[in-house]
Amino acid sequence: MPLVLARAPGAVPQPFHYTLQVWPAFAIPAFVAGGAAMAKLLTRSQQRAASVALCAVAVVGVAHLGVFQARALHNVDGAFSMRADERAAFDWLDHNVRDGETIVSPSVTTNMYVAALTPASKYVKEGFVADPSDDEIVDRYLRAQVGYGFGEDATFARIDPFSRCGQPDGHHCVPPSPNFPFTYTGPDLREREVELETNMAFYLLNWEITHPETIERRISAWRERFRELQSQPDALLTYRADYLYCGPRERLWPVEHAASGISVKVAFQRGEVTLYRIAEPSDADVRPFTGC
Repeated sequence: MPLVLARAPGAVPQPFHYTLQVWPAFAIPAFVAGGAAMAKLLTRSQQRAASVALCAVAVVGVAHLGVFQARALHNVDGAFSMRADERAAFDWLDHNVRDGETIVSPSVTTNMYVAALTPASKYVKEGFVADPSDDEIVDRYLRAQVGYGFGEDATFARIDPFSRCGQPDGHHCVPPSPNFPFTYTGPDLREREVELETNMAFYLLNWEITHPETIERRISAWRERFRELQSQPDALLTYRADYLYCGPRERLWPVEHAASGISVKVAFQRGEVTLYRIAEPSDADVRPFTGC
């Protein structure tokens, strides 16, 4: 059976997926198949020369990979390492939540941490790996923003860029950071987090990022839906919600419209991270949730 690379339009809109995933997987069998074919065509002396050349290429390739991987770790390890209080919170979730319980956060980044580090379900799904329809994905996203009291401008600042993407087949619909990969340090950590969260929102909507005009046509309806949700009590509770996560990313934007109809009690707290358990209003030690 021939081994070929064929484009699947719209299925994998990020070119770097090919660079990081498809090409390495393709290169290994191609290398093996090519070597076997070469062995049949070349004489013994030619095979020896070809083997030396291929070994040299392999050594250079491994050295190249090692050097660049070490450089990448050096550049980003400190900038993207998890804070101690967040690590403790996710460890608590890992040991205390049950399968099927749902963690709410308006942050796409936090939701990815929930999926990777805990047995819990995440409230905000993203089109990259989720089964729900695009309408449900956006509805969950909007409800989470409303539940945490974020305003319309802050919410749609992370969606609008995709409808204005100048290169719909590229993965930089949001302009890349001039500081990436954060090679200098300074007091701009919050700005970094905002920029990273804005870029991570790409994963929320990449189910049709190759057709940004379809997003642009729906922005006005989504904005209207957002305003409707702001006037609804218990906006979060349309879908299952068990815990509310309040960490540094959940405080990146100001609370403009306090959420209503959600009673919580503190389940875990350390540093800047608080986990709230959603409770009945009649339970002891509960208070209304009004944002992080």
